[in-house]
Amino acid sequence: MTLSVTPYSGDQFGFYTVGQHFKTYSKLLAIEEMRRTGTHLEWNFNKQNYSKHDWTKEPKESLESLYRRRAQQIRDNYDYVVIWYSGGPDSWCVLDTFVKNHIKIDEIASFHAYEGDKNRRSVINEEIFCTAFPKAQEIISKNPGIRHRMVDISDIIVKVFDRPDYKFDFSYDIKSVASANYIARQFIRDYVEDYKNMIASGKRVCFVYGSEKPRITTINHQYHVAFIDAFADTGIRIQKKAHEGYFDEWFFWSPDTADIIAKQCHILLKVLNLEPVTSPWMTDRPHGPHNPKHKITGKFIRNDIYHTLIYPGWDPDTLVAMKPQNLLIAERDDWFWGQTDMNWNRPLYSNNSIVQNAWGGVATAFRRFGDDWLHDPLDWSKGLKGCINTYALEKNCQVDH
Repeated sequence: MTLSVTPYSGDQFGFYTVGQHFKTYSKLLAIEEMRRTGTHLEWNFNKQNYSKHDWTKEPKESLESLYRRRAQQIRDNYDYVVIWYSGGPDSWCVLDTFVKNHIKIDEIASFHAYEGDKNRRSVINEEIFCTAFPKAQEIISKNPGIRHRMVDISDIIVKVFDRPDYKFDFSYDIKSVASANYIARQFIRDYVEDYKNMIASGKRVCFVYGSEKPRITTINHQYHVAFIDAFADTGIRIQKKAHEGYFDEWFFWSPDTADIIAKQCHILLKVLNLEPVTSPWMTDRPHGPHNPKHKITGKFIRNDIYHTLIYPGWDPDTLVAMKPQNLLIAERDDWFWGQTDMNWNRPLYSNNSIVQNAWGGVATAFRRFGDDWLHDPLDWSKGLKGCINTYALEKNCQVDH
């Protein structure tokens, strides 16, 4: 059995509506329209599919089988499949699913910034050089038909923030993440000649990302699955270029993957519902916003347990990157910003007008968003408030006491 295929569209990564007639991929445009009209803003993440799904039922099919069918669906729909592999658990699961099911991969790719910071142990590079690179080489040694590409994002970042057609306009492409590498990654197809030539020839080239982790929240004493608009893979520019042959696929969150997400959530719910408050699988402090919180005890599923439950075979001792503390401009881009104090002294590029372009665009965006959309108006590093769609994972029940 194969997954149904919803026709590809930039809409599958979410969009905003204001009133009956205004639709946009840009959060900032939506907020400006909301203020202009006094009409409510709505976030829509695949509602046309997800609203019809019964999220209270756990699919009987195993996670491994659901993952295999998703990988085959992607393979069947594209001519050239690139798996973007960071070394972390999400992209590892995608890569592992293709490999162990002998589903053809054309290319494994990773991005880094070695030319930018000259340090293989930096926040942006360590996971790539210590985990992703050796793992990719191991896989290719057994599957010599797979290409391995390491993309240095450093020069692309500089070029993007010096583009006359973009350097002053990218404010409207920020949803929550404003890191330099996030913005520049939307231009990889423009600056890597192989990709540009394949797309120009008419090939359907697909970038596959390990997005997104299942999110569980509690509303009125019920667990819900949540779909947020704080994404770091497919940017608004890529959404707008869907008709030009720019294809991204999020492996876990797509119009056709409700069963995958529901299965992941119900596996996690079993831990929340069955593990005692003293269980070593639970912790008082979450690793990130993805760690589910028990609705009564307030404890969280431990990060290593979370990943091993939803990604069978994942080794929790794998070296992975730290979670960014700065939600606006992630630490992995310190080499570009000139360290975290914004003093504009960059180690690689002497013409700091490029950094000023970048920071000016970020500052312009946050001023336009306004204090009511900032988590902390006095500390922009706390990021923007998000929009969310939720669906109940439990049927109506008595409130626990």
